[in-house]
Amino acid sequence: MAFVIKIYVQWKDWETGRYGKPACHLAWPIVDSIKVEEVWSTESFHLNLEMDWADKEKYLGFPSHYRHQNQGIYDGANCRQIISLHDDRNKVMKQLVIKERPGEKYLRKVVRPWIEHVLDYIKPVACIGELD
Repeated sequence: MAFVIKIYVQWKDWETGRYGKPACHLAWPIVDSIKVEEVWSTESFHLNLEMDWADKEKYLGFPSHYRHQNQGIYDGANCRQIISLHDDRNKVMKQLVIKERPGEKYLRKVVRPWIEHVLDYIKPVACIGELD
């Protein structure tokens, strides 16, 4: 796959007040079935990236290589969350940095539309490689 969406977290060192190096928590290929879902739990609200099971098996190794991982952006995260779209050279094409504890309203009104816009823009190009 040429295009990938990644979610990074960036923790703050509370002694220095500086953020450390971002750590990648998720990297999924852009496929036609990828979408954003709202998830509510007793503890938090979050936006998850999701795709059809067949695409998960094909591109991510599900279920044999599945391990529970963060699949989204959380409303109460104690770290910066960074969403980025990468091309086939792993170059960042678009990026959104989300502040700590962004809250449900911010995720629904700003983050979800941003992700959906990026996916709507890039899916037609990213999925051309699947036409073989």
